Amino acid sequence: MGVAVKHEASLAVMATMDKWCGKILNARDLYEFCLERLQFAKDQGSNRRSAFGQRFFFLVEDGDVDVSGPGFNTVDDTLALHSVRAGVGLMVGLKRDQQCYCDCCYAQCEKPQPDSEGCHYKSHVDEWVPFALVEAAVGGSGGRGSVQRSMHTI
Repeated sequence: MGVAVKHEASLAVMATMDKWCGKILNARDLYEFCLERLQFAKDQGSNRRSAFGQRFFFLVEDGDVDVSGPGFNTVDDTLALHSVRAGVGLMVGLKRDQQCYCDCCYAQCEKPQPDSEGCHYKSHVDEWVPFALVEAAVGGSGGRGSVQRSMHTI
């Protein structure tokens, strides 16, 4: 979702005929842009039957963020994946290369261990593969950035 927001905002800021041209300058501007342009799915054939008809955006003010907890870094190799979710157990997840929004897969969102058997697009979507997050020290001052996380298939 983040990539879609950034893409749409970039297009609007660069479009000289757009009312948002050069006007998304801070978080509040981006929030208002998202409410106006991205809150509801476009009325296209592929979206008419979608269970995801509305997107929700929240503006978090500076003082509302608790940064006292542990620092989290990105996990290597997740950008190329379309579907990553928590698995059962500590530092365990599930991944697959393609995402599916059919009724069966959507119903699996609530389950800790999804089942792909009833997927309507089984021929196009691969099975869930479990992986473990592994931490490796990479040096540094012991603060943020001193640990690198990567995925290892179980």
